[in-house]
Amino acid sequence: MKGIRIFLVAGVLSAVLVGLPSAFAAGKSPLRVFVGFKSPPGADARALIQASGGQVIRQYSLIPVVLAEVPAGAVNELRSKGAVSYVDEEQHRALESHIVLGSLYDGSFEILPWGVDGVNADEVWDTNHNLAIDSSSVPAGQGVKVAVLDTGVDLTHPDLAANLDLADSFDFVDNDSNVSDVPGPVTGHGTSTSGIVAAVDNSIGVIGVAPRAKVIMYRVCDSSVAPLGDCPDSAIVSGLQEAVADGADVVSMSFGGIGFSQALKQAVKAVNDAGLIQVASAGNTPSPVAGARHYPSGFAEVIAVGATDRNNNLASFSTFGGHQELVAPGVEVPTTVPQDEGRDAGLHENSPTSRDFSPNPMQFTGLGSPTANLVFAGLGQPADFAAITCTGKIALISRGAITFRAKIENAIADGCVGAIVYNNVAGNFSGTLGVPEPLPAVSLSQAEGLSLKSEVDVGTVNATLRVIALDYDTFSGTSASAPHVSGVAAVVLSANPALSNKAARTILDATATDLGTPGRDNFFGWGLVNAQAAVQCATGVTSCHLP
Repeated sequence: MKGIRIFLVAGVLSAVLVGLPSAFAAGKSPLRVFVGFKSPPGADARALIQASGGQVIRQYSLIPVVLAEVPAGAVNELRSKGAVSYVDEEQHRALESHIVLGSLYDGSFEILPWGVDGVNADEVWDTNHNLAIDSSSVPAGQGVKVAVLDTGVDLTHPDLAANLDLADSFDFVDNDSNVSDVPGPVTGHGTSTSGIVAAVDNSIGVIGVAPRAKVIMYRVCDSSVAPLGDCPDSAIVSGLQEAVADGADVVSMSFGGIGFSQALKQAVKAVNDAGLIQVASAGNTPSPVAGARHYPSGFAEVIAVGATDRNNNLASFSTFGGHQELVAPGVEVPTTVPQDEGRDAGLHENSPTSRDFSPNPMQFTGLGSPTANLVFAGLGQPADFAAITCTGKIALISRGAITFRAKIENAIADGCVGAIVYNNVAGNFSGTLGVPEPLPAVSLSQAEGLSLKSEVDVGTVNATLRVIALDYDTFSGTSASAPHVSGVAAVVLSANPALSNKAARTILDATATDLGTPGRDNFFGWGLVNAQAAVQCATGVTSCHLP
């Protein structure tokens, strides 16, 4: 971690939602179902399913369950069989976060992300504050394996490659050993969660909560599915099963959905019984009403983690309720993204005045550094561009009426070399184009946009718009919170490897920094996870117990 200690502050939080409906594949035949048996299924179980007109897709060894495709009309018949304990349609879950566009940072030196500092992880492995891990004996996650169930990972990322356990990693979506992420709306999700857990100490980029832990990536989510990926329970259960087989110590899951699954419940219990610590995002739908809890975080064996901001406030999107156990940083947290897929932007007015602005790059924006005159293009509709000449110029566009993508595509069609979309209400925003576009495009606050427009209205305004590619960006959602707790769990286990999962979990809860009503509450659970206090308790420096 040699370098400059900087706490990165980023742009505006994007909207985050999730939880796919239980009948994700409704209307399709045959149905994909979990068939639970009262004893480990063998040839007779396969024969039973085949007799119903179905076929076994996958059999699990961790729990007495098979995944099968069966005709919809055969489900009730299967349920009536004496050997069968349940037949449930497979649930699909979604990722609990979104990459948020950050402030200018090229990763050329190493920063201490505010999230890592916020959970006091650096106070464990950098006690003399010299911006380097103290020694090989200091608990920084060494000897601990963290299974990250996610979308895949950038295998060659300079801040991750050294800590990836690729020998055990596996893709349960495509059923092969290539755990690379795939292009889509949430590409990079697994790279970001892995970086929070264990980005290495290498003098560049960022550093993780447990920078000496090993990450096993199990790809259980497809990032190509809009809007927030698809994480089928069949892949999740396979990942949980493999985590036990591969000797993982901690399981980190940054996805969820409100659909209940008997098979997932069984798998989570079996993983807990095997001695692993399980951590999951609490969810990004802030409602305490019955049925709103997400799974797997809603299961008793899993640590449900809500999100906090830099001021230790509960994030506006964070799910809360009786299952909330801990909270951790989850708003605009700096971390790793696939190489060259992060974006940042700058905007400098050259004339008639010289000044800098604070733009946010649009998601899926093109790259470039055009210097050109500005032209006001109204709402960016075809009629607006028909009234102006934008060739070789940067379009200044007001938000509203049509999508950001439509505005940018209209600008491209009219020959613009860049586009600035300013807000129609106070403040800036983080917008998405939905698909990659070649034009450098940014958002701007209403005040800054109107200031530029007032100059364009009376004369010539020349500016330089810059959009660059990064290996780092900011990340928000309870998806970011869960890996902070997973990393702290790894640090605690590296400090005291003899701890059981139950004991380690009790320590995490007992040493959390209480942020709400004294004791456990529905908003913050036991409080903000605290690596320093947890390690001191785990090693006997201090005593701790739950109130």
